[in-house]
Amino acid sequence: MMYMEDSDEKNTDNLDNQEEEQKDKSLWIPLLNHQIFLLFWIGLIITNIGNSMQVIGSSWLMTTLTHSPFLIAMIQASTSLAVVLFTVPTGALSDIFDRRKFLLFIRSWMLIVALILSILTIYNIITPSILLILTFVLGIGIAMNMPMSIIAASEMVSRTEVHKTITLVSVAANIGIAMGPLIGGLILINENPGYLFLLNALTIVAMIVIIYRWQRTRAVSS
Repeated sequence: MMYMEDSDEKNTDNLDNQEEEQKDKSLWIPLLNHQIFLLFWIGLIITNIGNSMQVIGSSWLMTTLTHSPFLIAMIQASTSLAVVLFTVPTGALSDIFDRRKFLLFIRSWMLIVALILSILTIYNIITPSILLILTFVLGIGIAMNMPMSIIAASEMVSRTEVHKTITLVSVAANIGIAMGPLIGGLILINENPGYLFLLNALTIVAMIVIIYRWQRTRAVSS
């Protein structure tokens, strides 16, 4: 009888250990362990959707302002150019400036540009050249935000969770890329693209609030 009891206890311990191992291996653990990262991750999904909608709206708007294939193609090219020029320098700047304040600065930059673009579009003041310039300026913010989001997210979790956190940031980006064009297209069917840009501005506001709540204290690694 004692042998059977010892065997049952060992089996129970093995099951508990397996459950703990499965829990440790789960990709979603950082979201469950750190509330600020959960909010940040949700905010990333929302703002990535907003960024994708912005690109779709800008491209569609340019086709209504001009028939020049060159200018229409330059909308996407301007965003890509901003990513090429500013993504790498941002990593160096993150080591110089306070990362939380730097993120707030970037998001505030993007909010101002998005609001200007939405107002000019709603009141039909927008021109192809202004649209191209504002798209490039907004692209700078997007380019700077990409590496900073990964760096900030890694500070919101324990060191043992960093690799999962980076993966989750990529997941949030992919969700935004997938859903943004769909949502943006549905809005453009019935509404002025200016309202699409305004919606993007609102997603940026949500992210600013989340970043403002973040206090830069790295979680103790377990």
